[in-house]
Amino acid sequence: MTSRSIPYHNGIQRQQIWLAVTAIIICTQIQVTNMTRKGTQQPKAQWNFDEIDTLLTYLISVKSSMAGVTFKEVTFNEAAQQIVSKQTHGLPKTGAQCKNKWTLLKLTYHAILAYHSRSGCHWDDEHGANINGLAAETV
Repeated sequence: MTSRSIPYHNGIQRQQIWLAVTAIIICTQIQVTNMTRKGTQQPKAQWNFDEIDTLLTYLISVKSSMAGVTFKEVTFNEAAQQIVSKQTHGLPKTGAQCKNKWTLLKLTYHAILAYHSRSGCHWDDEHGANINGLAAETV
């Protein structure tokens, strides 16, 4: 059976099928990668609000003197030293963990911006999308 003999209602259906197949392949690859790394992983960092706030405050203060260059490893190591006093649980944070947290925060920020700009839906830092009641339970 050739690809031309498969009945498609429209190009959107074909695109959805390819996206689903691609998602399955990527998820499988991630799962295999995670399974092979389990023995070598460091304990996950547990972040509290004060640690995140101190990390961001430090990075903002350093960014103002950087002239648009990305943060270097030494900057994240210094950030780890800045947040030691804010630690309430878990192991002390490393520079690599600070870099990972910064990357995750940037990704989350950009995802929220994309959501807001494409959907036109409301978003704020305090209430998120402001979904409450039964709607919040189904989301």
